[in-house]
Amino acid sequence: EIGARGTHGSLDWNLTTYHAKWQQEILRLADASGQPRGAVNANETIHEGIETSLRWRVLDDDHKVSISVTSMLSHFHFDQDPVYGNNRLAGAPPHTGNAELLYKHPNGFFAALETTWVAGRVPVDHANRLFYDGSTLGHIRLGWRSASRWLVYATVRNVFDQQHIASTAGVLDLARNPAATTIFLPGVGRGFTLGFELKL
Repeated sequence: EIGARGTHGSLDWNLTTYHAKWQQEILRLADASGQPRGAVNANETIHEGIETSLRWRVLDDDHKVSISVTSMLSHFHFDQDPVYGNNRLAGAPPHTGNAELLYKHPNGFFAALETTWVAGRVPVDHANRLFYDGSTLGHIRLGWRSASRWLVYATVRNVFDQQHIASTAGVLDLARNPAATTIFLPGVGRGFTLGFELKL
């Protein structure tokens, strides 16, 4: 793993890249004839990716405005496995990230617009026969933080009530009938939260 971080004027940035070769990773696998073997130790697998973040302080006086973006690119795959070759590991999305526009008022009020995403096709089985697509969701956060101990906030998650797949109920070795596979877990629709914090 190697990375760097720094600041240039109103920009803060961070970049990390990693590469790891795993041995005996526990996965749900099938044998050469497609019969399930259950959870067993795989041959060598490779986990590699790039993680980045960028924050731009658009205004940095009494009124503060900032834009933040994070991105995680990942490539988890078998390494010349006798059954799966160099297929991607099931359940690992190729790209996730979020972006936020945040405003802070001098009296403690703040407001934020945020988006989170899962991009690319996510494999459900190690044989890479069944995939599901990513999604992009929007969120809103409002609140007020006192100069002493109080924080009051309200959030709206998934503002546009986007239908999406959150994950799967585990992963498969081989999706033998992809069209009839029912393993997907639906994501949560629009949700509202109101809360407060008190520091003692």
